[in-house]
Amino acid sequence: MLPNCGRSIDLGIWSIDVNRLKDYFSATSTALASRMGTKLIPPVMLTAEVLTILIDKLELPWGTIHSGQEINAYRLIEPGQYVLGWANASIPSIKGQWQFVVIDYSLSDQTYNLVLMGRTTVMVPLS
Repeated sequence: MLPNCGRSIDLGIWSIDVNRLKDYFSATSTALASRMGTKLIPPVMLTAEVLTILIDKLELPWGTIHSGQEINAYRLIEPGQYVLGWANASIPSIKGQWQFVVIDYSLSDQTYNLVLMGRTTVMVPLS
């Protein structure tokens, strides 16, 4: 069984600076950067950061597959603005040689206004 499943997970307090935002646009889509500029952080980038944190917190092994994603964005934030997050990972359900884990998460800004909520599903190979 994976550690930290079936409980709340502190995603910490963090921010994304302008340089990381530029790197994100460079790696994903220059068209989006030309439309948005570097004044606001795309919700998908925040979700990518959450997934990066979850990989470490859940100690997801090599071979894990990100199989589903839902995102609900409520407000946009600017580079340098802090967010704080929490997640809840389900107890894995086992189907064949895979463990399925559903993770609900939310991010708030520094004044506790909801920024983003999401749900991600990962398939983890049984060892």
